[in-house]
Amino acid sequence: AAEPSPVAAPVAAMTLRIASLDVSGFRGRMERTQIDELAGLIASKKIDVLAVQGITRYPTVTTRTDLVAALSSATGMFQVFGETINLSGRQSGNALFSSYPIASSDGRAYDGVSGNNFEGALRAIIDAGTRPLVVVSTRLPDPLGATDARRCGDLLSMMASDRGTDPLVVLGKLPRPPGD
Repeated sequence: AAEPSPVAAPVAAMTLRIASLDVSGFRGRMERTQIDELAGLIASKKIDVLAVQGITRYPTVTTRTDLVAALSSATGMFQVFGETINLSGRQSGNALFSSYPIASSDGRAYDGVSGNNFEGALRAIIDAGTRPLVVVSTRLPDPLGATDARRCGDLLSMMASDRGTDPLVVLGKLPRPPGD
């Protein structure tokens, strides 16, 4: 009897390195040196897509370093920002950075939930070459009760469902599964 020949592992048509960062706990001003350090880390880890949550920015104040614009410039990545609130030019929200073109983006608020940090979700459709990739950067309310979790899950499901079979990645401050 002949020995069965080994089966080669399937080769992925494309692979991406994806990361997420919640900067809501960062205290103080974000300086250019910190953004350059982050850009160096992104390059060394060869990150293709980065989701950032909890950003506070002042894009019209020249004395402040704008994390979104500066990181995009330092990495050469495409970027989108999903504003969850704007108070006199102080913007809060989520961002997505991608080494691949971003075809479209939209942001949604978690309406009717008990959070107090103006949490929301930013969805981007990334032209990942072989097919579109749907990426969501989100910050969920904390604490997250069962009713609010259901409402947030419904919004995330809706953001995915209109994209058919496109792959979906949800990144951000997400609750731990029960029992963890």
